[in-house]
Amino acid sequence: MDLGAQHALIAVALTAGSVLPFTSVGKRTPEWIKVAALLLVCFYLVGEVEKSLMLELLWRCAVLVVLGCLAYGLILLHGYRKKLKSLDQYLTQKNDELMRLALQDHLTKLANRRHFDYQIGVEISRAQRVGQPFALLMIDVDHFKSYNDHGGHLRGDACLVQIADALRKSVRRPEDLVARYGGEEFVILMPGAHLEDAIEIAENMRLAIQEMALPYTDPRRAGPVTVSVGVTVAHPVHHTVTAADVIEAADTGLYQAKHSGRNCIRAIPCCFRSEGGVHLVRRPRVPSAVRANSPSTSPDILGRTLKSR
Repeated sequence: MDLGAQHALIAVALTAGSVLPFTSVGKRTPEWIKVAALLLVCFYLVGEVEKSLMLELLWRCAVLVVLGCLAYGLILLHGYRKKLKSLDQYLTQKNDELMRLALQDHLTKLANRRHFDYQIGVEISRAQRVGQPFALLMIDVDHFKSYNDHGGHLRGDACLVQIADALRKSVRRPEDLVARYGGEEFVILMPGAHLEDAIEIAENMRLAIQEMALPYTDPRRAGPVTVSVGVTVAHPVHHTVTAADVIEAADTGLYQAKHSGRNCIRAIPCCFRSEGGVHLVRRPRVPSAVRANSPSTSPDILGRTLKSR
């Protein structure tokens, strides 16, 4: 065999040995067959190639094996990286979905109590840091127990879904949080809002629900389904203002609205600036007999009574 044929034989053998493992045929071939074929090629080359070319052939084979292993390793590494990236995206998507479900009310698709409890703490910290107020609206569906008792829970759930949709449409800013507080109670957290802004939103919301004209299931009650609203504005200039203080002030406003004929709004500031620091509003302790027989008609802390239109 002349020198040109020997070089051609070497080239064919090296090319076949380097390409075969990465082809579809090579991937399906068992490993022992690949090794046996490589050994046969080597023995054939040893018999046909001059000794002067043996060292060069072995060196090239060794280099080719190393390069082939490196290339195969890079291909595997690239495939693993793509799989890990895809898996990471999948897990991130599922984690976001689980987080959303954990913070969302199943019935109304609003934020749930857990989300609200977290967000009001964040808002108090933000308000203390930047020195801006925030408003909290607490909304309760009037006579909802009677609605459930006479119409059933399915109709009650449908009513809550429609009211939740009206509340969602009543807010103007994406940072405002509408949440289901529990049962037939809802809350709206409005960062940076002043009392006038909160009252305007509350009144528009109350009128929107009244104009929906949802009929009561109890034949003894005339008119559409309505809501009562308690409004409070907090300006937490000191660290003594807590989420419980803000919620209690809004609940006090709701308490007054319920005992002022329902379908109305009562506004109570949670805290305000004074020389003595921050003053918190507490719900008045009224005896149960007085609450039952003589509803409160006293004006709110601003010295005015907000009557329903």
